[in-house]
Amino acid sequence: MLTISYFSYKGGSGRSSLIYNTIPFLVNDLNASEEHPIIVVDLDADSAGLSYLLTEDKIKENKQTDFLTTNMLIDEKVNLFGKYLFRNSGSSNFKNFELYRMFLPVGAEFGLNHLQHDRSVLFVPVKPDKTISKFDGPANNKIGDFLSVCENYGASAVVFDMPAGGQIIGGEAFQQSDKILVCMRITKQHRMGTLDYLKEKMAGVSAEFIPVFNVVPQEKILIDDKEFSLEEVRRNLKQELENLKLESEQLGASCKFNFKMLDYEYYGIPEVKRFKFIEGILYAIKNKNKNKDKSLSEDEEKAYESYEYLAKIIAEDAE
Repeated sequence: MLTISYFSYKGGSGRSSLIYNTIPFLVNDLNASEEHPIIVVDLDADSAGLSYLLTEDKIKENKQTDFLTTNMLIDEKVNLFGKYLFRNSGSSNFKNFELYRMFLPVGAEFGLNHLQHDRSVLFVPVKPDKTISKFDGPANNKIGDFLSVCENYGASAVVFDMPAGGQIIGGEAFQQSDKILVCMRITKQHRMGTLDYLKEKMAGVSAEFIPVFNVVPQEKILIDDKEFSLEEVRRNLKQELENLKLESEQLGASCKFNFKMLDYEYYGIPEVKRFKFIEGILYAIKNKNKNKDKSLSEDEEKAYESYEYLAKIIAEDAE
C-alpha cells in the first residue's frame, strides 16, 4: 500500500486542487478498484478544502446508504486481524478507530467510467460536519492506526491532504508517508518557507520528496519593465533543493528527492483560469465532453497533461 501526502508549507498553494485533479489518474496508474480502493483523507481540520469539494452535498442530503463505516470495512474483509482489532479496541492501540467512522465512495465525482465503481475512491472528510471524523487534537499514533485499517482492507493507496504548516496530525502523516508532494507557488515566501521547513523536518523522514510548482503562469510577465524569468526561479529552486539533498545525505537522512516535475516542460502545473472562479476536475470535464471537438481550453489541456504526468511520477515503483 502506497502512502502519499500532499503538503504545502503555506496555504493558498493549490494543494487540494492538486489532489482533486491527480486522483483519477492515480486510480488508473495504481489499478485501484472497489476491492483495492484509493482512500483520500482530509487532515486539515482548521481549514478544510476537499471536505467541501467532495462531500458537502452528500452530507446535507443525508445519504446514509452511500456511507461506509470503519466497522463495515473490517466486516467486508473479515480475518483474524480484524476480529482482534474490534474485540480488543478498548485496550489496544486501535482505540482511535471510531474517529474515522465515515468513508464516502466518491469515484463518480472524478469522472471515472462505468467500469470503475464509485468505491474505487473512498473519502474520509473532516468537515463540514466535524462529528463525522476528527483527526485534530493529540496525535497518539492516529495516523499509524488508520493506515493499519486501510492496509488490512486492501487499499492500493492512502492519500493525505495535509494541513499547511505544522499541525500535529500533519507532522505524523509526514513521518509515515512513502511519497510527499511538496506543493508551492513561485513566490519567494512559498519557496523560502518551504525550504526552511524541509531543512527542519527531513532528518527523520524516509519518504521521497516530489517538489511541484503549482499555478505557474504561462504568459510573459513584466515587472519594473523587465521580463520575469520563470526559468531563473526554477533553476534557483532546483539548486537550493540539490544543496538540501546533499546536506541531508551528509547528515545520514534516508529521504530522497525527485526533481522530475521541476524539469518538466511547464515547470510544474500551469495556471488554470477557470480555477480562479470555481474548482473543477479536468479529467471529469474532458471525459464528460469527449465527443466535443474541444472540451478543454489551451491552459486546461496543458494542466491536464501535467496532472497526468505527475500521477505517473507518484505511481513509479509502487508495489
